[in-house]
Amino acid sequence: MADPVLDLADDFATARGVPDDVEWARTAAARLLLEGVRPALARRGLAAAREQVAETGESPGELFGHPLEWVSEQREAWRAEEEPLTEPPRATPVRELALVSLVGAAWIAVLILVVALVQREWRQPYTWPLILAPLLLATAGQVLRGVYERVGRARSQRAAVVATGLGLVVLAVGIAGFFLGTQDAVVVEASTLWLLASAAVHAALAVLLARLWPAPQRRDVTAAPASSSDVAWFAELGATLRQRGDMTDRRVEQILAETRGHAADAGTPVAAEFGPAAEYAARFPADEPVAARRRAWFFSALSLAPAALLVGYTLEEGWRWGSPHLSALLWLLLAGGAAVAGWRRVLRSR
Repeated sequence: MADPVLDLADDFATARGVPDDVEWARTAAARLLLEGVRPALARRGLAAAREQVAETGESPGELFGHPLEWVSEQREAWRAEEEPLTEPPRATPVRELALVSLVGAAWIAVLILVVALVQREWRQPYTWPLILAPLLLATAGQVLRGVYERVGRARSQRAAVVATGLGLVVLAVGIAGFFLGTQDAVVVEASTLWLLASAAVHAALAVLLARLWPAPQRRDVTAAPASSSDVAWFAELGATLRQRGDMTDRRVEQILAETRGHAADAGTPVAAEFGPAAEYAARFPADEPVAARRRAWFFSALSLAPAALLVGYTLEEGWRWGSPHLSALLWLLLAGGAAVAGWRRVLRSR
């Protein structure tokens, strides 16, 4: 298999020669991957478990219990050893933003096709807004994502929200102006199914871009810290904590202040005292209610636009099972459902 963690789980077959051991190990490996545990750490834990199985001749179930319980115990042990459990958050690379834009454009083209077919619109006047809407909308979303992440890392959660809001206004005005200015410019009138060709082109461009643009290498969070100033170290620590999305700005500032105080008392460079900033940031537990509340607010805000559009369309034209009413309703159901689920998690976490 392609994943080294799952490959290691398959190696449990050679520990005692019992197929059931592989099932136990694959369940544990899948859980480790789903919880975002660093692959190197997951492999280390599975290798140690396999070694114990081979030495004792007992099944992993007898030694460690249920695989999910074993994963939970391993996480607690690693946390006690101050091991960074997950990869540090990072600003999404431009390459990934571009790829997601192209893939998103393909899905939007398919969604437009589905809505058109539901309305039995077998032919379309292909205007510039219709041709370019999938790519423009998908790219706008990724631009806002990039702004949010980078401003959040550099400044604060509040600054990121403000900057993203301003960016949303600018992009919305620009795209709306383009649509209004070119909505009557019909390029060609053809079958609605040509939207499938649009989706295929965007998907093919995503594959081509992925092959031509190499992915950046991730840094090893456990590597020896590079020589850098204390200022750079604290900047990286603050950026890493803020981008996690599970702490308030006040909590981040508190951690920075306490760390500065400890470093001043020790009288040594912070990199030598605490190790890599990303690894040190992983020692602080997540504030799950904060993360849940932010996700709930995000989807709540995402529900406002389709709700407003749906009310406006219905008041102006009355309800009908077609575009744009159906598109706004689908958007509202998806975003609103996610918002309701998010607020339920917030209430349960209190």
